[in-house]
Amino acid sequence: PSHDIWFGIQYRLFEPNTEALRTELEFEIYRQSALWLPYIQNQRIEVRSQVDIPGISGTDAENAIQIIITFSVLNSNANKSITIFQDNGNVQYLIS
Repeated sequence: PSHDIWFGIQYRLFEPNTEALRTELEFEIYRQSALWLPYIQNQRIEVRSQVDIPGISGTDAENAIQIIITFSVLNSNANKSITIFQDNGNVQYLIS
């Protein structure tokens, strides 16, 4: 597994988009963030197929995965959310 912010996602790009893969990715995000980012407390991690997201359709939706990580920084009141998704073949992320 990777030690970077992508949690090994790049090694799974061509694997079938299954519930097992999404569960494995969720576990890796929890595991690696606890190891490498101990000052972060994950509130929620959601890995879902783009098919489950309203407004997304077509072949890309069947093959895409969206990852939402909601977290807080320990010893602060800062709550943030990172959404990682595919857009026109590129990996994008939004922080809110």
